[in-house]
Formats: sequence, C-alpha cells, structure tokens
Amino acid sequence: MASRAIQSMRSAVPRLVQRQRALQTPMRAFSASALRQNRLAQIPNDPNFDFPGLSSTKVDDSDVRALFDTPYAPTSNEPTGLFTLGPLTHPKALRPLTQRTLVHARAIVDRIARAKDDPSGRELRLVVKNLDRLSDLLCGVIDMCELVRNAHPDSRWVKEADNTYEALCSYMNELNTDRGLFEALVATLEADMSPPLSHAEKQVALTFLRDFEKSGIDLPPEVRQRFVELSDSLLVLGRTFLSAASSGPSPQPYIEIPEPEKLLHGLGSGFINSLPRRGGVALVQPGSWESQMIIRFARDGEARRLAYVGNSRAEPDRIAVLEKMLSERAELAGVLGKSNWAEVALVDKMAKNPENVEGFLSSLAAHHRQQALGDVKLLQRLKSASITGMAPPAGARLPPFNAWDRDHFSEQYVSALAPASLAPLAPYFSAGTVLRGLSRLFTKLYGISFRPANVAPGEVWHPSVRRLDVIDEQEGLIGVIYCDLFSRQGKPPNAAHYTVRCSRRVDDDDLAGDGLAPGWDSRFGPGLETEGDQMPGKEGRYQLPIVVLTTDFGTVDEAGQPALLGWHEVETLFHEMGHAMHCELLCGFNADAQQ
Repeated sequence: MASRAIQSMRSAVPRLVQRQRALQTPMRAFSASALRQNRLAQIPNDPNFDFPGLSSTKVDDSDVRALFDTPYAPTSNEPTGLFTLGPLTHPKALRPLTQRTLVHARAIVDRIARAKDDPSGRELRLVVKNLDRLSDLLCGVIDMCELVRNAHPDSRWVKEADNTYEALCSYMNELNTDRGLFEALVATLEADMSPPLSHAEKQVALTFLRDFEKSGIDLPPEVRQRFVELSDSLLVLGRTFLSAASSGPSPQPYIEIPEPEKLLHGLGSGFINSLPRRGGVALVQPGSWESQMIIRFARDGEARRLAYVGNSRAEPDRIAVLEKMLSERAELAGVLGKSNWAEVALVDKMAKNPENVEGFLSSLAAHHRQQALGDVKLLQRLKSASITGMAPPAGARLPPFNAWDRDHFSEQYVSALAPASLAPLAPYFSAGTVLRGLSRLFTKLYGISFRPANVAPGEVWHPSVRRLDVIDEQEGLIGVIYCDLFSRQGKPPNAAHYTVRCSRRVDDDDLAGDGLAPGWDSRFGPGLETEGDQMPGKEGRYQLPIVVLTTDFGTVDEAGQPALLGWHEVETLFHEMGHAMHCELLCGFNADAQQ
C-alpha cells in the first residue's frame, strides 16, 4: 500500500512498491506467423460462440465482444482529462494538484489532532470519518499516479507522476508516525460518545491503531524520524529496481541465436523473419516476449537454452539496488525492534512469523515431492520421445531434464490433453469472447453486467484502452473498468490490476470544518473530488470506483482479426478481473459500510 495507517480502511488498494504481479508472461499472438495461423484455424467461426454453459441473458452484450475484437482508431488529444477528471489535462497539471492535496491534507490532519480538545465532543465523533476523508484525498492522487507511471506511454506523464507519487507517499510515511493522529484515535476509542461508534467504525479505528503501532509510534522522536527516512528511501529504491532505472544502467546484450532458420524451427517463418539480424545471427532482447516464445515453442533444445540463459543474465545495476534495499530493510526492522524484515512483513499476516512460513513450505515440499518427481519423469519421457521419435519403454534411461525444457514440454503435455479434457472448449478465445463470457458469468452470480462506453478525448492514455461501465440490475452504474489489454511498444509485460479510486459517500463530508478559508484553492486549481452520484435505494451520494486492468495480449491486426488468447491467458484475465470485481462489488455495494 501507499501507506499502512492511512489506507488501512480502504479495500482493494495498490501495494507500496510493486503492484504488478508477474503471474505469467503472457504470450502475444503474432499475426502472419505459423502460430497465429494455427490459432485462427482453431477458433470457431460462429460469431455467437461463447463459453459452454453461459447462455445469453436478457442483456444485449454483443457490443461487449465487438468492443474488444475490432480495430481501434486513434482519438483526438483534446484536453478533457484522464478518467474524465478535469485537472488531468497535461503532465504539469500534477504539480499544482500535488500542492493542493498537501495543503488540504495538512488541514484535515490538524483538525483530527485538535479533536480531543473540542468540549462538545463533536470533533472526536468525526475522527474516523475524517481519517477516511484524509485517506481518500491522498490515495485518490497516489493511486492514479501509480497507474500513470506504470502504463502511460508518454515519458512526461511518467516523470510527473513519479514526482507526485514520491512526494505524497513521503508525507504518508510521516503520518504513520504522527502522534497527534494517534492520540486522537486513542481518545476516540476511550470516549463515551453519543451516538456510540458503530461496530464497523470501531474495527476501522482498531485497525488504524495497530498500524500506528507497527510504524513505531511509541518510539522516541529521533527514531521515528529514522523510520520515515528509511521508508522514503525504500520507496524510491523499489521503484528504481522495478524500472531498472538505477544510475547509468547499460542495456542487456542481445541473446544471439545462430542459424535461426534451423534452431527456431517450429516457430513459423513470420516470427523468425521479424527478428533483427547481425550477419546470420538472430538477435533477441532478454526478457522479451520473443524470448518467452522461443523457450515455450522452439523444438531445438539449444535455442531454448540460449534464450533461458540470456533471460537469466545478471544485471549489476539492479543487483546493487537490491542489495541496498536489503540493507535498509534490515535496518528498518531493527528500528522497529524486529530481528529481520520477515518479522516486519508478517506481523499482521495469517502466518504471523517466519518460523510458521518455513514450516508450512517445508511440509508442502515434503508432501508434494513424490508427485513432483513423477511430473518431471513424465516430461522427461516426452523429451525422450521427441528425440527418438517413439515412446521410451518402461525402465529406459531418460535424458537429462533442464530448466529450459520445462515450459516447452509442459506446453506439449497440456496440448496432448486438449482432445480429452478440453473437448468442449476452443483452444483459443478472442479477447471480446472472454469479456462477454465474464459479463454473462457476473450476471448469473451477482446480477451485474458490463456495458461498453465511449471514451471522451483525453480520457485514456492510449487509443487501445477500452472502457466498461459496470451495471447492477437494481442500482444502475456502480463503477468503471478501463481495460488496457493489448500490447504496444514499451508497455510493461506483466498483468496487473490498479484501483485508481475507491467508492465512498461524499455528501456528508464536513468541508467547512477543515478550517480552510474560502477560495483557498484558487492558486492551485481544482482537485479530484467529486460531488458523487445517487444510487437507487441508497441514501446520499457516492463517488464511484475506477479500476484499470493491464495485460500484454496480442492486438487486433490490420485485417480485423481479433486478439486471440490461449488458455493460459484466459486464466490471467479471469484472475485480474477477480481483483477488479472485488473492488467493484465491495466498493460499489458496501460503500456506506466504510463510513
């Protein structure tokens, strides 16, 4: 998270250093390659094809499929603001927004710290609500910047988002050790108030209290200051490590594939011819999707070995950053009275301590060892058959099984299962088919569906990004999902989910009590606050959640062929959509429970 103490009551929020989860490296569809042609040959031509068992609902969702399966057209760059948020019309708009956010946040912090001195008790009763407002104010900017700095193709936006993210997260680290906030929270829990705190408010307050304690709130002032310094440094180091942006990093040398027509046999001429050459040697960038394709589909073991070893090369600059991170984590653990960083990370987790984790992993390894050895032997037999052209007899000596063999022969094994275990399913789905299937699935489970929405000029960071409105059968619009699914130059390859904004009730915010003079924000311009929307059957007005999904799937090609997803990629999209729906359902349906 961007903070522990301030964000703890918010659901489905991003992680501090690494929101992206490298579940798998998705395999892109490659138009004109033999692989792509194979996919096209296997996808059903029926335009109404969908997942078996998910029949059409009363919602006309044909446009959901069309939204993702037809080419996109570039849109105007008129400055209407990212996510239709007015201030976000150009990169430098983040600078005044940062200052405005800090000024308002400090006013709310001062108000909370003075709450225990209010003789009427009203301010003390508002402490939990005002902590929620403070969280939303800061995280509404931080979470948006986290998305921008990871997904926006414009380096100017990335730079400004980095600066805003680091400035506001640094302030959040200070708030984690703020005695005024802590003492107001303690007074709130101890006070005899009318009306009393609800059960939800008490749980939120206790969560905040525990988070302050985890941040060393009872330590001497100079030690708390060191906590803030180390937290700030780790924030920057984490970003540097992930982006490989340490001082003066040199690009990794290419993976060299000699005789590519021979070694890359099985990948298709389109793929092979697309690789840059130096003389008769094909050049592949380490860590690229091309290298992953080689590891999974090249029939020649030497090609797979070259790609695997090339992907595993050490990067001295990033290693130096990692070592500094480990050193500072160890120091921070000592500041907090822990023996190591694992104790810090696990203090509020189910496992509780490193010993429990080690015990669990050891027992898991022991329990599955025989099954894992059997799986390796099965893949070894596949490798033997690929070498000799026949299945090895029982007891035959099997060839060595290397790390670069795993993905290739696992792919073969899963493909061999397809006729029996996946008979009702097509080997590949278009992106639109999967999204339409998900919409129908959520309609059956939750009574909600996806409705395609046109994006305004400037609303998205790339013209391939599509917008889905999340519609509840009874409550109407409950949130928005932006789908950045398709590959483009420079885009991070990992699948990720971003909660850009959570839902909360906004009509009962006591802005006047923050003590800011009328017109205080005129020098900064507008913020990201919203007047909120009314929802049928609910009292008040709510800002709706905004979620972004990013993947690196293939694109709709110029001939209009849709992006086709393998089963592995379908699982990835289901996984990321699960995170999105957690936010949409929890925030959209239970926003009033967050008060």
